[in-house]
Amino acid sequence: FHQEDESFENKKTTVLYLLLISSKINNDSLFNIMQMVSKQTEGRFNVVPIAHSGAWIQEHLWEYQGFFQKVMIPENSIFQADVPTVIHWHKEQLYSDTCAMQYRDCNELFEKYKLLRSQEELKSNEGLGLILSALFYRIGTVFPYATLGYRPNDINIRILWKLCEYADPKVKNFAYLIQKLPFDFFEFINPHKNLYWNFCHLGEKHFPILDELAQGFIDLIDKQFDK
Repeated sequence: FHQEDESFENKKTTVLYLLLISSKINNDSLFNIMQMVSKQTEGRFNVVPIAHSGAWIQEHLWEYQGFFQKVMIPENSIFQADVPTVIHWHKEQLYSDTCAMQYRDCNELFEKYKLLRSQEELKSNEGLGLILSALFYRIGTVFPYATLGYRPNDINIRILWKLCEYADPKVKNFAYLIQKLPFDFFEFINPHKNLYWNFCHLGEKHFPILDELAQGFIDLIDKQFDK
């Protein structure tokens, strides 16, 4: 439902955003698909896959119809099964306050993080990595919800981040901050990497970068709710 070209170190990659309608694809498989395509094409192509069953889409149309009605058009169809998925569209889209509540929770978590960062007598940075990984993952979920009218499932953060870039190309501007970090930012964000032990022991040199990155993303979300 979307295609764009990216260039890095004089190498071009074509990125394809895919909606897979299937009841046999789980969330873990999506990241495997992403990795497999990149490897088999030697980086010439990358895919950003999301997947839902036809029944799931139908059940959640009351909230996500705006998104699905935009992307599920004949021109975007790559493959159709012998028995196509038939969606019964509603005459109008209904809205819930779930997105606003998630936005509020995200902001409250960010305020908690800033409060801890402001403590001059904080003897240890222990736990801040866990808060940050949760914060960025929540941002990655809330942002497509606020901009596209679509709340992703619990998918890999790399897919979430690409969805955020699709929702607003300004997210790509954060790449220069990510490149300043001496560790894999996306591995760091994955919650389980910080849940049982620290993926990286954060030092004072890391926090200004992470602070700016978090604040910049929060500012983008704020603009969606200021409209």
